Amino acid sequence: MMNKLRPLLIVLVISLVTMLTQSGAFVTNTGSKDNLFVWVSSASNSTANYTRVSHPLVNNNDASLLFVTPSYGVGGTSATPIYYNRGAGVYYNNSTGIWEIFNEDSSLMSNSLNAAFHVVAKSPGPSTFTHVSAAANISAAVTYINHPLTNNNSNARLFITHTLNGPGGTLYTNYTNKVLGVFYSNSENKWAIFFQDQSAMQPDLAFNVYVAFSGSTTFTHTSAGNEGHITTLNHIALNNNPWARIMVTQNYSLSNVYNNHHIGVWYDFSIGRWTIFNQDLTIMSTGAGFNINIVDDANDVVSQDLVNGSFEVESGVDNTSSIPQGWFSSNPAQGERLCNLYGISPDVAFGGDCALVMVGAPSTSATFAQTLRPPGGTNTIAMSALVRGVNQTGGGTIFARVFLTNGTRGILRLSSTDINAGTYAWRYLTATRTFPSTIQRVRISIVTQEPTGTLYVDNVRLSAYNSSIRQEAPLIPMP
Repeated sequence: MMNKLRPLLIVLVISLVTMLTQSGAFVTNTGSKDNLFVWVSSASNSTANYTRVSHPLVNNNDASLLFVTPSYGVGGTSATPIYYNRGAGVYYNNSTGIWEIFNEDSSLMSNSLNAAFHVVAKSPGPSTFTHVSAAANISAAVTYINHPLTNNNSNARLFITHTLNGPGGTLYTNYTNKVLGVFYSNSENKWAIFFQDQSAMQPDLAFNVYVAFSGSTTFTHTSAGNEGHITTLNHIALNNNPWARIMVTQNYSLSNVYNNHHIGVWYDFSIGRWTIFNQDLTIMSTGAGFNINIVDDANDVVSQDLVNGSFEVESGVDNTSSIPQGWFSSNPAQGERLCNLYGISPDVAFGGDCALVMVGAPSTSATFAQTLRPPGGTNTIAMSALVRGVNQTGGGTIFARVFLTNGTRGILRLSSTDINAGTYAWRYLTATRTFPSTIQRVRISIVTQEPTGTLYVDNVRLSAYNSSIRQEAPLIPMP
């Protein structure tokens, strides 16, 4: 019933989107799927002042634009965390086909073993490009960016990383250990990259630039200046989520405050919050501003077994199916995969473009489910999802039925009290359980329980792992 008008609607939407895009009325999603992972320097992957980032997502791919954010510790690893009080740059080594993260101060990487980085690799596109400082765009401590997506647009949110690889394969070999930031110049109507110590900007520095806009996964934060060298973030997709991965760039324009200190991110298990901190332990400036981007973490788990948990892919070949790929529906008439109609109606998805939308009806229930077979030796399930309700008179549930190799079974259920009646904004739900035997298979189900109203579900995550190898919440105290 919900599909009858879809082909006509798609044609109308495509025509309208094309018209609005050409007229500049709004900007559609210009990014591409992120390649994301966490990299930790070690004795085996480090030489001189760099660590070789040998990873299948970026190996032999000189076209990737890498963005790195230092992290104090990585949830689930045994590596002893360290402070990384220096700049980090990236370089593609053509002779090895491997990317490298290097110390901008030229210090030996052997002195920075266990340095951890959130690494995001993006493809060049309208929102991802490389900027090079030059005499024509330098003024004092800044280099102005001239780009149609950022010019005359103070609402853009920029993320930057210094690279030695410029456009067209040109190498720009200058290092800079300066603390970087971005700001919007009202006089130039342009965004700029600047040195926080206000020293003269160097020419021939290349910077990877990613442009985003505030939304469900991109936001700004300003330090209150009352937490020492730390400032704590508060966001639905980050709170109580140690497996989140984020990009951070300092933004002077939020409060016109300098913070001339190298920064990193850290998950504080004691309060279930991500934080930004000064690597040199200097007190964080009151009003220090930051751009934050939450990156899809589907590539960064021991076993991301769930298929299409963000509902971005439909099950057909013509994009007209209401059933998301990888999922089975017991009642397709009561639920479907819907996608944002940018600039036309409010977004349905929390992140990305699409979400699962389940419409209730009296005396009717609906289930979307899939069965998974995790790798052998796993005994723990971690599951999370984002949910939103509109005019619900009943509730819903999201649970995993776990079948164990010893012949028994168990249940892992997200909080049903948070998928309840009423209208409520997006809620992040998470649960973890370790079972007494290894896991044979898992069946995850999303169920509406005879309500009326609408339940939105997005970013469902399920990972299976061995608890003796990865601890869900290791306490990493910050000295």
